[in-house]
Amino acid sequence: MRITVFGANGPTGRLLTGQALDAGHEVAAVTRRPDSFPLRHARLEVVGAATGVRDRRPRRRPLRSRPPRGRGGRRRLAL
Repeated sequence: MRITVFGANGPTGRLLTGQALDAGHEVAAVTRRPDSFPLRHARLEVVGAATGVRDRRPRRRPLRSRPPRGRGGRRRLAL
């Protein structure tokens, strides 16, 4: 099985990556700092993740909340 571990450079991610490799799985370890990832293995692929995931450009117009559907009460199911 091929397993992808996000946050692989943290303590939990390293532990999970090692356990998956010991169990015989192929692992893709996703981390923001692939050069500092401590594990090496033939079935391990270390993948660098983008650090600027959020779009920092201002929106053209602000988001507006939608009014609730119906007349504001709870929806009743017909039985």
